[in-house]
Amino acid sequence: MYAKNRVRRNRAAGGGLRRSGGAQVPLPRRRAATVPMLHCINIWDTIRVIQYTPHEGAEGGEEMPITIGVVRETATGERRVALVPEVATKFAALGAKLVMEKGAGTAAAFPDSAYKNVEFVDSAAAVLAQADIFLAVQPPAAATVAALKPGAVVAGYLAPHLQHDLVRALRDGNKTGFAVELIPRISRAQSMDALSSQAAVAGYKAVLIAANALDKFLPMLTTAAGTIRPATVLVIGVGVAGLQAIATAKRLGAVVEAYDVRSATREQVKSLGAKFVETGISADGAGGYARELTAEEKAKQQEVLDSRIAAAD
Repeated sequence: MYAKNRVRRNRAAGGGLRRSGGAQVPLPRRRAATVPMLHCINIWDTIRVIQYTPHEGAEGGEEMPITIGVVRETATGERRVALVPEVATKFAALGAKLVMEKGAGTAAAFPDSAYKNVEFVDSAAAVLAQADIFLAVQPPAAATVAALKPGAVVAGYLAPHLQHDLVRALRDGNKTGFAVELIPRISRAQSMDALSSQAAVAGYKAVLIAANALDKFLPMLTTAAGTIRPATVLVIGVGVAGLQAIATAKRLGAVVEAYDVRSATREQVKSLGAKFVETGISADGAGGYARELTAEEKAKQQEVLDSRIAAAD
């Protein structure tokens, strides 16, 4: 929420945005009016500036702060919360009104008392009725989106290609959805990358869970009774999660092998002290992504991996 550039609303251009030299950006305030304002988003460094359609019934000329709402996640096993205390404080400093359901952050080890300048309400419905911006981790139900005021904005992991009812609810309610997992991975949007951090956590935790389930030690141990050989770990896929898994397994003392269809990852694997599994197949595609393998390539790949999987602990 802090910016190297200052953004000012260009009223002469119909509510557009332009930037000039060097101060913190205040969160824009929603001006109540009878004419709807444009939905727009501009990303400059760490700036997020959004203008919203005012809710019905607002008196002309009246200014009200944007209300950001968060409720408790209800998906089975989901312990994350869409707004942490540190970011809540920054939003409040920028002039936003924050409304959260009581206990929304408890599962993520953030008690209500950790949040400053936040209004806590008893129910999710009370949050939805007020929110101009609704933040979520998991895709909200269509009924949740329908309960938001017209013109509201929903941001979170929305999975729009799977959540058809959610997309219809956004469309039918004249609401805007930002699927954070689909933000392009370009340099100026790095501060909004919602996938890499979670992938790193997944790779780290995957090794810890596997180590806990394994019936032997990961590192080599020498005792008076003899030496216990280190466990062998095979990591398939050397993306953000895979690299973190390799590094974690190595730190725990395991012998690590790794494989990816992209030959460019070979040096990354070796740099972490692991052995790259050679299959003789390169599936490097455009832009650093892998192309689809042919049937013959898949068979050859599987033949090599079968032996490495059998040898891994």
